[in-house]
Amino acid sequence: MSQLEKLLIDCKSNRIAQKHPRPLICIAIPVCDEIERVGRCVEALSEQRDSSGLLIGRGQVRVVLMANGCTDGTYEFVLRNLESFRIAVTAYHARLPETRRNAGFARRMANHAAIELLHEKSGLLFMTDADSVAPPQWIANYCQMLRGGYDAVAGQVDLNPDDSDDIIPLLDSRGTLENQYTSLLDQLDSIVDPIPHDPWPRHYNASGANIAVRVDALRGICDFPIVPCGEDRLLIGMMEAQGRRVRHDCATRVLTSGRLFGRAPGGMADTLRRRLKAPLTPCDPRLETAQAAYQRASLRKRLREAWINRERWPSAAGEWVRYLKIADQLAIQAGACKHFDDIWQKLERMAPSLKRVPIPPSQLPSEIRKAQEIIRSLVDGYEDAWDFERSEVRA
Repeated sequence: MSQLEKLLIDCKSNRIAQKHPRPLICIAIPVCDEIERVGRCVEALSEQRDSSGLLIGRGQVRVVLMANGCTDGTYEFVLRNLESFRIAVTAYHARLPETRRNAGFARRMANHAAIELLHEKSGLLFMTDADSVAPPQWIANYCQMLRGGYDAVAGQVDLNPDDSDDIIPLLDSRGTLENQYTSLLDQLDSIVDPIPHDPWPRHYNASGANIAVRVDALRGICDFPIVPCGEDRLLIGMMEAQGRRVRHDCATRVLTSGRLFGRAPGGMADTLRRRLKAPLTPCDPRLETAQAAYQRASLRKRLREAWINRERWPSAAGEWVRYLKIADQLAIQAGACKHFDDIWQKLERMAPSLKRVPIPPSQLPSEIRKAQEIIRSLVDGYEDAWDFERSEVRA
């Protein structure tokens, strides 16, 4: 008996799903107390269209709703409306163990259920959230990428404008600055350390509301992570460490809730509330100073080049041991890795000098200007214009 079967209380499928039992694409959605939003989520998925603008065939896509821990009647609402959904839907009702009642475990269960339904193990698994709304060509756009050679696509999310009344101007202003600075750091990384299969424009986020993967590309990944939050970023990181080709797409964006009281501890709602209570809370961990971000990208580029050119690795490893103040054993470990991202992730976790120090929100305007200056100097062809140890541009 599988873990899902042990936890399952009930499972129902609508007639469309029964008529098409083996879909090519499954959309896995964990659901907890979303009676007011899950219907809108499913309706948006029923409006998915192909590249020519026609509705995608009903038998090709299955929506998998994994209701867990619901106390507001969400599962009963889904059952009442099951036959009115204009897309194949299978709804599960599961009881998660007390110690596993978190977003990561719920998403793992939803993903497992979806994979079991796929027509073949090389099918496509999409992930979103019950409080999210996908654009009409979400599936078509990502299918094109996945069938064109990518193993996974990690898209971006925008806050649903319907929740704008909950976001006070202070948070909205800070969010605008953070988004601008994040995009600049993404661009800086792309210039300093370009990745051929993931060119600019790209980003470095991964949201469970907007991910798609080829199921056969999950082989070699131990399983979907079950951390309380951040399971989406961890999954994409695990795939990259295994050498999978991931596209960080900026174009096809999913709307997600901007409410102040969410369902997943540690999620976006908690972040918004924390910032509302303490406006000086540091930015997201990735938002370090522009100079530190430039140094990090430069180090990563040099290490990537040394790893690609294996004859240079022994001398390069010694250099990194001294510069990053890491143990020799880590350098040896890194040299044995099969994929560069695996090396880099190990170094970022273990090297004290690579620990990110997020900036306070008051520093965002000045760091935005510095990032713009660095990018201008690099675009103008002055690759060495920024001193590796200082924050001034050389004359």
